[in-house]
Amino acid sequence: MDVAQLSAADPADLRPPGRPGPPTGRHRYGLRPSGGAIPLFGPLRDHARVDRIVLVVVLTALAVAVAVVAQRRRRPPAPTLTGHTLPDQLDRADFRRPEAPWLVAVFTSPTCHTCASVWEKAMMLASDDVAVQRLEAVEDKALHTRYGVTAVPGLVVADAAGVVRARFLGPVTATDLWATVAELREPGSLPDAACDHGVAPAP
Repeated sequence: MDVAQLSAADPADLRPPGRPGPPTGRHRYGLRPSGGAIPLFGPLRDHARVDRIVLVVVLTALAVAVAVVAQRRRRPPAPTLTGHTLPDQLDRADFRRPEAPWLVAVFTSPTCHTCASVWEKAMMLASDDVAVQRLEAVEDKALHTRYGVTAVPGLVVADAAGVVRARFLGPVTATDLWATVAELREPGSLPDAACDHGVAPAP
């Protein structure tokens, strides 16, 4: 092949066998021979798409968390026990000496530090007309549950029909307790200045 032939020859014909030549024509600018564009920035576009997806997922999770917290704050609080009560009516058959005109029932617990003092004062009231009984939270659990006793020491004074006429929740002085029972048994026996704590009006 002479010089003239070399000038007119196709550069592809001058390549060594087995060695590809540089891209020519549209391939050099990222275009396929059919006219379709080759995505020169494909990896960059994929990264941008992934970033957007991650951002959407994070924002969605954040919105869900905010909604859950807001719902919990709007939820009304659980009801709480604001006080303790003692029964208004007793079944005298549940207690000793139901034939006695009066009953002094003392609800106690083994772990109560003031229960012993209340019980000692109540025992002094025992007589033919007044039955006095101690009801301990473990041994007499059924009666504590039946009459809704939720705190100790609790003391109630009931008449022959089982109507609770006086009640004391917590520590009580001997003066208050004895004066209350005396007033219930004999109305008007207390002086005007005497303490009438716990006395319920007669029906």
